[in-house]
Amino acid sequence: MSKKLLITGGAGFIGSHVVRLFVTKYPEYQIFNLDALTYAGNLENIQDIATASNYNFVKGNIKDIEFINGLFKKEEFDGVIHLAAESHVDRSIKDPNAFIETNVIGTSNLLNAFRDMCNGNYDNKLFYHVSTDEVYGSLGKTGLFTETTSYDPQSPYAASKAASDHMVRAFGNTYELPFVISNCSNNYGAKFHYLLIILKIIRHYQFMEMVNTRVIGYSLKITPKQLTLFSIKEKEVKPIILEVLMSGLT
Repeated sequence: MSKKLLITGGAGFIGSHVVRLFVTKYPEYQIFNLDALTYAGNLENIQDIATASNYNFVKGNIKDIEFINGLFKKEEFDGVIHLAAESHVDRSIKDPNAFIETNVIGTSNLLNAFRDMCNGNYDNKLFYHVSTDEVYGSLGKTGLFTETTSYDPQSPYAASKAASDHMVRAFGNTYELPFVISNCSNNYGAKFHYLLIILKIIRHYQFMEMVNTRVIGYSLKITPKQLTLFSIKEKEVKPIILEVLMSGLT
């Protein structure tokens, strides 16, 4: 069965892998990649599928409500995988308003457009919001986060993603809009952006007294700062995103 899927932020690190997966695995689906091509987006990340018959690139910004409304009205998507976001904690400290505009208002624009497009008929429709575990705050030396962990964002980035999570849930509760939220940890792999923490650590390792790694991608420990970072390979994230979306569309 043919479906139309919108993937936001599909020219970025994780998004490009997700776009490639759906384009190659579901040739009968039309995949729309919406990306503003800011500092984190690069069409070279998906150059290998650019000419695929079921791939469509749309340049646009989720902050532009008129553009988003027009796109949804024209294409009538069956599902949305929302990855587009301002990210990186350091950048959020320097410019918190940019994170509010994209992560909160931009997400709200997508939700409103999706709701208006469906007009109350949500059969085989799904809005999948990809978030971050940073909404839960600082973990400490031990313990783990679960879906029931209380939100405790510690940076403007985390707060903006927490707000976007709440907005998605609010649309689900208020308008019965079908949604899924996933809060994954840091990822690494091909197309990795240089501002992400693992690469930043590698680039600046000469300033550390010691760098201990154990199964790179799962646990990376650095002293003397005692930073513990848990991350997931992008090759593992792609099947997870695919499984979550497809379970909601069938």
